[in-house]
Amino acid sequence: MGLRHFLAALGLAWIGLGTPAVAAELLYYHGIGCAYCEQWDEEVAPIYPKTDEGARLPLRRVSSSEPWPKDLAHIKGLVFTPTFVVLDDNGKEVGRIPGYQPDWFWAFLRKYIDKMDDAAKG
Repeated sequence: MGLRHFLAALGLAWIGLGTPAVAAELLYYHGIGCAYCEQWDEEVAPIYPKTDEGARLPLRRVSSSEPWPKDLAHIKGLVFTPTFVVLDDNGKEVGRIPGYQPDWFWAFLRKYIDKMDDAAKG
């Protein structure tokens, strides 16, 4: 690669740094002293990144005791912990899982992933 091509590629990479990439993710709203959050942290958190769902929807933790992230200002109405919010590639909410029930968590997560896939197909 010539110097000119290298500099052009470097310039494009630099421009890309200014615009954060948005990817689908699983927002995990949790709180201190939340028994169901602790249960999820013990049962699911260690394996979640190793699952197909975790690969598709990387986990993003947001604590109820911290300031709300500015890039999530469009996500409203989170009161109870835990609440899981599935966000698509555009940062748009696809669905919520309020609370944690081991029997339901994975089924609801799969439902929302399927919903995203169906929307992508048109």
